[in-house]
Amino acid sequence: MDISITNDVAMVTLYSIPNTPENLVFILKKFAELGINIDMISRVPSLREDFNLSFSLSQNDLNKSMLAIKEIKKSFPPLFADINGYNSKITFKSEKMKDESGTASSIFAMLLHQGVEVKMINTSETEISCLVDEKDIYKFNIEK
Repeated sequence: MDISITNDVAMVTLYSIPNTPENLVFILKKFAELGINIDMISRVPSLREDFNLSFSLSQNDLNKSMLAIKEIKKSFPPLFADINGYNSKITFKSEKMKDESGTASSIFAMLLHQGVEVKMINTSETEISCLVDEKDIYKFNIEK
């Protein structure tokens, strides 16, 4: 399994977004217009009239992201945001993940055993990425 670590990652969570597909596109475009590359997008499904959206981005883009949020808030006044900096992303990659069960539970058990709290998860057929507090990255040891 290949493992990579990306440091200087921030997480943004936007709350109380009116629940329409157009609003998701609107928000993502506002960040793109400012040249902000976002990653690890997580839209929390909602059966109500609003939804929440979390994503990661480079710590270097935090000032620009605050400008984007300010612009978005003009369209959605009840919107509020949590911005959490100083994170790292650990990515586990293996082609075997497509055909093997239990990979995710093994990875999360290993992180739990090492005292690494996972803030956000993103998966694909061959990758699992975990956003963790940057101060916990020193605890992470694949050998344990």
